[in-house]
Amino acid sequence: MNRPGLPRWLCNTGLLLSGIASTASGFLLQIHYHMGHATSAVGGYGYVAWSRFHQLASFALVLAVAWHLFRNGKPFWALVHRRAAWRKQVMIFTLVFLLALTTASAGVVAFLVFDHRTVERIFVEIHDKIALPLFVLLVLHTWSRRSRLYGRPGH
Repeated sequence: MNRPGLPRWLCNTGLLLSGIASTASGFLLQIHYHMGHATSAVGGYGYVAWSRFHQLASFALVLAVAWHLFRNGKPFWALVHRRAAWRKQVMIFTLVFLLALTTASAGVVAFLVFDHRTVERIFVEIHDKIALPLFVLLVLHTWSRRSRLYGRPGH
């Protein structure tokens, strides 16, 4: 679909880079820091810096996904209405992404608005567990579209 605005390769590159940054920093936080208990630095940065980087990369990813859905909105909603079995992967990927986004957002709201650290940690733990299958779905989604992502210059 040819919509005005940013070229397709720029949108796809933004998705790829913000996805890699969000995933890598998220896995670092899960594995090395697990809820901020470790005090050592990775690459010269501590838990708070990596957490902020993960939040910024995730926000960039959400913006890139919103732009991606705007550019591909008609085919996406056609899938939703048709319930096309051959596009089940896209629907599952979208739902898992929204679930990860919702749990992360709920944790942030629990902490910032209600100052409830325990509820925040519960939502972050749920988000962490959802992130593992989300990563697998992200790789499958990207790999199955690799020829279309950068294959047609000028789109």
